[in-house]
Amino acid sequence: MSEFAPYQTQHLFLLVGKNPLPNYVAARLLLKAGGTLYLIHSAGPQGTGKVAQNLMAQFPQHHPQLIPVDLQNTVALRRQVEDYLERTSPGSIGLNYTGGTKVMAIHTYQAVEEFCKRRGREVVFSYLDADTLEMPIEPQPGRPAFRRKVVQSVELTIKEVFDLHGIRLQGRRIQTEPVLPDMARALARMYGTPDGIQAWQDSRKVLKACDGRPWRDVKAELLGVGATPGVVEHLERALDLKGLEPVNLRAAARQAGLKSSRGLSLWLDGTWLEHWVLACIKELGYEHRAQDLVGLTPSRFQIDVAVMRGYQLFALSCGVTTVPQRAKLKLLEIYTRARQIGGDEARVGLVCAVDDPRGLEQEIAREWDAGNRVRVFGIWQLPDLQAHLKTWFETV
Repeated sequence: MSEFAPYQTQHLFLLVGKNPLPNYVAARLLLKAGGTLYLIHSAGPQGTGKVAQNLMAQFPQHHPQLIPVDLQNTVALRRQVEDYLERTSPGSIGLNYTGGTKVMAIHTYQAVEEFCKRRGREVVFSYLDADTLEMPIEPQPGRPAFRRKVVQSVELTIKEVFDLHGIRLQGRRIQTEPVLPDMARALARMYGTPDGIQAWQDSRKVLKACDGRPWRDVKAELLGVGATPGVVEHLERALDLKGLEPVNLRAAARQAGLKSSRGLSLWLDGTWLEHWVLACIKELGYEHRAQDLVGLTPSRFQIDVAVMRGYQLFALSCGVTTVPQRAKLKLLEIYTRARQIGGDEARVGLVCAVDDPRGLEQEIAREWDAGNRVRVFGIWQLPDLQAHLKTWFETV
């Protein structure tokens, strides 16, 4: 039985803002089976009607009612809410005022409170706290206040979160499994030092010119420029380079499950880092994970790696750059997109090769007023990234 069962109501009114996620969570936790959902949204071309319609599609069993209101006419707004309250059948009434504007919240709250007092109806007021990830229930006569952390009480898949926003994902299938995870692990260990970064950059020059050469010669040259034996062994095994004499990168790409030699080249240049992050998340047991998410909106955007913890989105940008300013630009882009999709509850991470991740993190938190919503993982953390991710996921 849900801890929120005593606070579930027959009629639940929600204020719809730009992000539908808090509304979805509230409806899942606070609406009785067979109850009715009321979605109060701002009217007009710039309003949140489309967001409300996307929410409607998620709760057909609750016969959602759309209530468009004019934020410039508070008298009409209140009257409209009162009209719907008058139409409700007997039963308790709830209002979750997380979304919407302050004007919408004030007048809807007053209308619901006065109606329930006048009619002697049971009322439950609640909101979703984006900072603590708790759902507080306001006290009422004979009923004390109640609050619980609810981040894992409602579980969503990545696709469901995008569907809530009406955003279509590119491709028929979401990439949930890392490619060449063992080699990515070896590269993370090598890349976890300044010397390793330079050695891999030199190794890439060797690999880009290795087609048609004997593997034994390429192998010796890789070790000569500083590639670690672990990386070389994983390259040899995963790409079957020993069996492809002379080296044939097109055949090696197929062997690795990649579509083309260009795909292999991109993986070696830096996509390996995304797959290392994905591998770490998989080993932590998070089922709802994805790599290379591309959202198709009027402005196409990409999230390198995403994972859901309950209804909370963690979005990570990955890049092998060592330049703090470039890393900062990557983080700015994903910070904007993650909050668009996951709301104020979203957390954003950057996995990169800067040598002062803590300094960059503090700079960003200060400049963007991001608080604890942003985390930067640098080169020295790459070999133990799984442990760092686990701590981050479980302490926010």
